[in-house]
Amino acid sequence: MSDFSKYKYRAFLSSSHTDRKSAEWLHQRLDRYNVDESLVGQQTPYGRVPNRLRPVFRDREGLSAGPSLSSQIDEALTTSSALIVICSPSAVRSQHVQQEIKTFKRRGSNDRVFCFIVDGVPHDPHRNCLPAPLLTRFDPAGDPAGQDCDPLAADARPDGDGRELALSKIISGLLGVPLTAIWRVSVKGSAGDTLS
Repeated sequence: MSDFSKYKYRAFLSSSHTDRKSAEWLHQRLDRYNVDESLVGQQTPYGRVPNRLRPVFRDREGLSAGPSLSSQIDEALTTSSALIVICSPSAVRSQHVQQEIKTFKRRGSNDRVFCFIVDGVPHDPHRNCLPAPLLTRFDPAGDPAGQDCDPLAADARPDGDGRELALSKIISGLLGVPLTAIWRVSVKGSAGDTLS
């Protein structure tokens, strides 16, 4: 496990262009989230709990479908403590989302990847929402290890966790504190927000 203080970003937020609004919503909520003062300073496997979650990196420009990432994106992935993937059928089809997952996991961070499901159905043959690299563990050399990986999934769909509980799951994972510690403190500011 790694101490956040070694990283520039709390997380890197990866999404397809189609899921831009969901990524914007999640980024705004994480960026303005104030950690409950009862948690601030507690020691976790990722270091001391801060009073804010930011900075969270989000690629606002989108990437071409090319096989390589820009140097800015590559540097942000390398200096991020965690990866959050906006999961949908569009993410499954996105080459840049797949490349971002691979780049992040190749540095040995298999357990710091979080899924935020906004559309589709996990493992469904027609509407799968989990990009293949999410489901593969990478070895210390950065190669696929041939082992299945079961990433932490927060299901923001109305028939899943719903967006507020899904948001709380992501926050819990980023901070390394139990979900109950986040969920008992009401996540404020959701009135009027939409996931589209």
